[in-house]
Amino acid sequence: MTAKEQLLQEIQHTSEPLIQEVLDFLLFARSRNYNFAEPKVVNKQQPHQSIEIDWSAKWEQWFTECESVSIPNSNQQSTNEYTNLLINKYRKQGLEL
Repeated sequence: MTAKEQLLQEIQHTSEPLIQEVLDFLLFARSRNYNFAEPKVVNKQQPHQSIEIDWSAKWEQWFTECESVSIPNSNQQSTNEYTNLLINKYRKQGLEL
């Protein structure tokens, strides 16, 4: 099963707020043009060999980049769709930026 197929399957059993968080991250990653390469299989005899991913480093990088997003004031229009989504999300939660 591919990662895409597994993600689609998991979405079927996930709450809407968590799906929104995943969507926010996906849009962020796409806006940054992340180039995640497919892992290379070194030994074809063991195709199910797992590759360790340092998720805490990936999340730390994401949070660091979120902190550097410039916040437009109400008179300024943002040029980034992700920035608009993030700002609107926080404003819906009652946070002033």
